[in-house]
Amino acid sequence: MHGAYFLLKELMEEDRNDLIYQMASKKDFPSWGNMLEQGATTSWESWSGGSHIHDTLISIGAWFIEGIGGIRLDEKAPGFRHFFLKPTPVAT
Repeated sequence: MHGAYFLLKELMEEDRNDLIYQMASKKDFPSWGNMLEQGATTSWESWSGGSHIHDTLISIGAWFIEGIGGIRLDEKAPGFRHFFLKPTPVAT
């Protein structure tokens, strides 16, 4: 669960949005889709429920901005004075 952030970052760096999409669109347990199927309106602290509005699993939200939208910061120009824009739509 805590490694999801690092896994998604690495997959985005490798331009593997196709794999992230497969992970994000699954509806069986455990998955983000399963949270939605269970009525979640926020990310849960654990796959099975528990605490809500917890950022442990929020990294999937960053994928929509950085992965699909392709808006990525330039680490040499902090503060978004310069950024990279490389949208990457995913075939469904």
